[in-house]
Amino acid sequence: MVDMESRFPSIAKMLAGLLFLGVVLELIFHLVSKVHIDGPSKMTTPVKLSGSLTAVFDSFKYTHHEGGRKRYVLTASRDKVFGDGHHELEDVQLDTFNAEGAMSSTVKALRCRYDQREAQLLFEGEVVLTTPDGVTVKTERVSYDQRTGNAQTAAEVNFSKGRLSGSCKGLVVDTPSKRFEMMSNVRLKVEPGQKQVDSNVTDSGATVFIVGSWAQYEDSAKRVTLRNARIFDNQRSLVTDRLVGYLEDDKLRKLEARGRCFVESSTSTVPTSATSSEMDFYLAPQGYLTKVEARGAVKVTQAEGQLFAERAVLFMRPAAGSSELERIEARRAVKLVYGAESCLTAEQLDAFYLPGGSFLAAATARGEVVATSQLPNQRRIVRTASARISFYQDSNVVRELVAEDGLTIELIDREGLKVSTSKSGRATFNSAGNIELAVQEGSFRYDDGNRRAIADRAIYTAEPEKIVLRGGKVAVWDDNVRTQAEEIELASVESVARGRVRSTYYGSSSAGKTPFRDGKSPVFITANQGYFQNSRVIYLGDVRAWQEDDFISADRLELHREQGKVVAIGRVLSGLFSGSRAIYASSEKMSYIDGERLVEYEGNVKIWQGQESTLQADRVKIFLTSAAEVSKMEAEGQIVVSQPGRVVRGERAEYSASTDTVIITGNSVSAVVDGEGAITARRLTLVGGGDKIFADDERSIKRVRSAHEVRQ
Repeated sequence: MVDMESRFPSIAKMLAGLLFLGVVLELIFHLVSKVHIDGPSKMTTPVKLSGSLTAVFDSFKYTHHEGGRKRYVLTASRDKVFGDGHHELEDVQLDTFNAEGAMSSTVKALRCRYDQREAQLLFEGEVVLTTPDGVTVKTERVSYDQRTGNAQTAAEVNFSKGRLSGSCKGLVVDTPSKRFEMMSNVRLKVEPGQKQVDSNVTDSGATVFIVGSWAQYEDSAKRVTLRNARIFDNQRSLVTDRLVGYLEDDKLRKLEARGRCFVESSTSTVPTSATSSEMDFYLAPQGYLTKVEARGAVKVTQAEGQLFAERAVLFMRPAAGSSELERIEARRAVKLVYGAESCLTAEQLDAFYLPGGSFLAAATARGEVVATSQLPNQRRIVRTASARISFYQDSNVVRELVAEDGLTIELIDREGLKVSTSKSGRATFNSAGNIELAVQEGSFRYDDGNRRAIADRAIYTAEPEKIVLRGGKVAVWDDNVRTQAEEIELASVESVARGRVRSTYYGSSSAGKTPFRDGKSPVFITANQGYFQNSRVIYLGDVRAWQEDDFISADRLELHREQGKVVAIGRVLSGLFSGSRAIYASSEKMSYIDGERLVEYEGNVKIWQGQESTLQADRVKIFLTSAAEVSKMEAEGQIVVSQPGRVVRGERAEYSASTDTVIITGNSVSAVVDGEGAITARRLTLVGGGDKIFADDERSIKRVRSAHEVRQ
């Protein structure tokens, strides 16, 4: 996330520019410290003056040699000598020479006061220091103590060398220790140079500024220090309470920023900023940045992303004459914020960057890794002990998280908390930071309040939103029902079970509202598929439902929870106990309404008890008591009642359990009795299980009644 790009080598060069001032001042005052005005080489006749002035010499000049070589020449237009022994020179110029005799520097001033007894020198008025290599230092007043080797001024000092210029208010130079201080208002400016990028383009860079409230150079430690420092150009800036630079072989190798450190760069298309309590910058001998260490409330911002940590180490690589971010190691309370409402936290994060140093390529996270994504009505949390992470290449948003040491996914929405766990897995996120796909492997468990699930493998998709369970023992259950299958798909609107579906309903669950006689015993259902909706459950393919000896089989079985209704369709076969005897039925469709205790069969209905009695009809209704016993039965359409020794046909039949009679009616009701012939009437009544038949004829005013006792 950090694009230092390391334009920090520019900062290094800027700070190195501070050093030239200290070196020059050290040279000048070292030479001045050797000046003793014993007398001019050419002088005029002294002028007698009243008061403390004792003599005046014009055209003063003093030349100093060492080892037969000229080292410096001091000239002045006038030398005033006073009674207390001090001299006042006018229009002063000090020329210094190196060991080879070449000019090394020149100091000019309007006045110079020299007190040999007090070992004090004071340059005043348009003090200017110049060197052949272009160094210029200007101020209005400089004092020098020969005994201590200290030079200082409280005035403003201006200096320049080529592209470097600056100023400060107040300056102290300790010549013996080779240390100097800029007391306040430190200002440095580095003008851009011309750098040929290719044959057609010349990059002139940007003007760089260094600002501080105080600066110091210590030669013994090879150290430069700035307080309240700010280094900036039109694209980059570094701000800190205290900045310290360390030199090695006259090259800046390390920078220490302390107290409210802030770094900002807009050198690429993705602006970057970083803050912390401390930052250390390490530079290679070639000048490019190799490493940055940040400590204390580290915060890095890039595009829409932010990285927080207690400690971070940024490793740089050379790039186009500078440096760019290669990887970052973040430690303790690490938090990576990306997207609108997404973040990742961990104890450790090692991130690797794509070429250019602007965008993350991959990362590893360890120690309570948590990835959180937020939607308007839900929040999803991914937890693991360690993870491998990849990112979108143009946004620093997490694209995929792979967990190999346990994976937990939590969903918090209006319905409550949903939690899934597994031994390993991976989660894929969209560009907004929300989960699109999650795959969990090994001992998968799911907890949705009252609903739970297990499997070897689970696949979550956000669009459409569902969880697919596969492998091993796949099961989903709550307090009322448990379902097993080869594959179960959990969704908010409709869940699906496929392959060897097995459901068990307990107590007063929806499936318990069946025509089965025992409301407390479990109800078992098997099928090829199962569809589970909020108010309806559908089983398909070789469906069989049973409770102890009661059963229903069909091609399709529907459980309507709110209506308390059961519907079986296609090759329906049922066996329901009434008292101690079972009533079996087959039809094309069967439905049961719990509130009415009504079982209704439709289409090629066949009802029988053992092998003694069979009822065939188009439709049959069976009314049950609260104890699931038959109270009455109604049949319609092409009625056929078969009993041992007889067959009765009609259009409507009604059975009453209280009277143990069957009444068959229709336009033409007939009964065929073996060995007795046929009986035809509008209505036949079978009494006592059919031992007696009563026939009524209502086609004439005179009612005809007949009774036939069936022979045994």
